[in-house]
Amino acid sequence: MSILLFACIDFPNGPATTAHCNLMVKGICKNGVSSFLIIPFGTSNRVGQNHIMDKGHYYGVPYLIMSNKYDLHKSFRWINNINGMIKSALLLYKRWRRHKQDIVIIYSTNLFRHFLIICFCLLLKIPLYPWEVEKESSNREFKGIKFRFSLFIAHFTEILLPKIAEGMIVISSYLKDYYGKYISKERIILSPILVNPVDYQNIEHNNIDSFRKKYNGKKIILYSGLFAEKDGISYILEAMNKFVNVFPDSILLITGKASGKYYLLSNIDNVVDALNLKNNFQYLGFVSREELKIIKNAADLLLVCRSNSIYANIGFPWKLGEYCMTAKPIIATKVGDIEKYFKDKENIFLADSEDSISIFLQMKYVFDNYPKALEIAQKGYEKACTVFNYQIETKKIINFVNKNLN
Repeated sequence: MSILLFACIDFPNGPATTAHCNLMVKGICKNGVSSFLIIPFGTSNRVGQNHIMDKGHYYGVPYLIMSNKYDLHKSFRWINNINGMIKSALLLYKRWRRHKQDIVIIYSTNLFRHFLIICFCLLLKIPLYPWEVEKESSNREFKGIKFRFSLFIAHFTEILLPKIAEGMIVISSYLKDYYGKYISKERIILSPILVNPVDYQNIEHNNIDSFRKKYNGKKIILYSGLFAEKDGISYILEAMNKFVNVFPDSILLITGKASGKYYLLSNIDNVVDALNLKNNFQYLGFVSREELKIIKNAADLLLVCRSNSIYANIGFPWKLGEYCMTAKPIIATKVGDIEKYFKDKENIFLADSEDSISIFLQMKYVFDNYPKALEIAQKGYEKACTVFNYQIETKKIINFVNKNLN
């Protein structure tokens, strides 16, 4: 048996989604089952970056890149995308002809995008397992005809998908309950975020010290990720505005990327100026995975303060698991399943969502009691290694798939 994970991601050095798809395949292989990461196309032209081969192994992850590496203008990128999907579907057919026993997992399934792969799975009777980490039809952060069409496809996908799938892998309790309306919950497995503690054990302390020296002993507070409404960045900035009045020797660092004019980042300079944070704020842009590990470990406090939107409550922040691996204090908001795994001032610091005062008070508590905060962070690390461990979670998925096969 081989488990094939199809994911349209930037590889190998994309954002958190790339890291988690890598961990899914790596974990399955570590548990003694053949697995491959198959990339029909990327979300940008970064697929094939660093002159990586079309196929091979990348840090224990067997992979295949199906699309061409041509750096096409975004107006013509759809040609490359269709080409990658056709090749992906043909790969399934060729393996079926060779009597390969395959299981297909599709990350963040979309009927329009993954149409050929889904059709081949149905025609060839290859078991299909969508891996869902959000409910795209609940996204209200964009506008326009193109976006409305995307919402229609997403809604149609969410209704039809469970009816044609052998089973489903979901990231949150909300999604399990939602898809449980259409199929038996026994055919749904809740698999949260994945972490690999080893990834954070080989970071050079000299690199961390060098990064910290840039800020002359300031308290470093970090937010890393996207800048959509669900990410609550505006509340973080308002909390920081209050915090610098108490701890003026502090700085908020932000890394990540934005996409589209509806993201706050397009207006971030004006917001920072209005909140008088110009000397206590720095946007570092999109950084590589290795750079980000250094920055996270150099930070004194890490923030994941999602808003209370439906979209935010449905998912689960990938970055929370990565934050936990640093054993540094984390402030998260009480959104979605976070309280299912963590308890305030036991292994994390929890603030009320969309409440800058609550976030500020937790920030103040952390630095007023920093030795204790580090002890709490260590417990958060230990908790994450238990409930999010990629080898343990992928073993559960293998058992789930085998149970459905029998």
